[in-house]
This record gives sequence, C-alpha cells and structure tokens, in this order.
Amino acid sequence: MPLFSGKSYLELSKLEAYSRLAIELEIRTLANDGIILYNGQTASGKGDYVSLAIKDGYVEFKYDLGSGVVVLRSSQKLQIGRFHRIIAKRYQRDGMLSVDGQDETTGHSKGPKNFLDLGEHLYIGFVPGSVEQIFDNIGISTGFNGCIRHFKIGRQYIDLKYPGSKVLKAVDISKSESGYIYMSD
Repeated sequence: MPLFSGKSYLELSKLEAYSRLAIELEIRTLANDGIILYNGQTASGKGDYVSLAIKDGYVEFKYDLGSGVVVLRSSQKLQIGRFHRIIAKRYQRDGMLSVDGQDETTGHSKGPKNFLDLGEHLYIGFVPGSVEQIFDNIGISTGFNGCIRHFKIGRQYIDLKYPGSKVLKAVDISKSESGYIYMSD
C-alpha cells in the first residue's frame, strides 16, 4: 500500500473512459486537501478531464466532457486517519459519487457531449509540472497525503506497486525494505 507525502505520485496509462468510468478505492487521508487522481486530454489542462480530490475535507469528483464541468461533492467530511471507501462512476453525461456506502451524490453534464476524450497519463497522488490550468480544473494544487489501497478501475484491481504491470512511474513514494510502508488499520 503506497504512502503519499503531498508531492508523491504514481503515473499510469490513461484511463479507458470514453463512455463510462468506474473507480473504487480506499484512502486514509492525513490532510483536508489533496489530489487523489487526475487524467486529462492535454498536458496543458485544456479540454476534457476527470479528477478525484479532497477539498476542505470533502471528496470531490469532477469531469468535463467539453461542454461544462460536473462537480459531485460528498455531503460529509472525511475523518482524518480513518479509511474511507470511495466509489466514483460516470456513464456518458451521468455521474455518481459514494463515500463509505452511505453518502451518494449524483449529477450530469448539461451540455450535448457524452464522451470523455483523454490523451495524457493518469496521475495518482499529485500532478507534476505545476500546470496552473490543471490545478484550476481540480480545484486545488495540494498533493495527497495518506495511503491508498484496494484501487479498482472498472472490474479490475490495479496493483499500485512499482515496478508493476500498470504503474509506469513512481515518485517519492515511501517504501520499506519489502515494498511500500504498511499502515495498520
């Protein structure tokens, strides 16, 4: 289980999320703000994107299909130091965010576009390069501080170890001699 320090990140291949996307994960946050993941159409931040972040203690799932941003926000703040299960889904224009199986928020894109065009890699924990447009898209510029486990895209669990079959790059991820630092439940 990787431990992120605020500037740590994992880089994976872009999400296959043209018409649908389902992300499930468990996080233990150590701060009230942090980028959980971001995937965009361009390196400049212009165009379509999807993001998941903690802002002021709330989980925010955002996506833009090219005709306006959808922002889904949890109704309750996360408890720092406790594991929380997050599910974020999108099917064409419709989105859903659930935290701990109780807090479900839904919404949809108002525009005519149904598809998410992504061209860049997926970043987990932080987005390198300090691109202001990307941080504006997400709503924060602070990286995630905490740990992530049980990361699932669609029906497939993703092993977040590096080197691994899905992780292309790992930067400043805390490790122990046998791999990542494990935080007790």
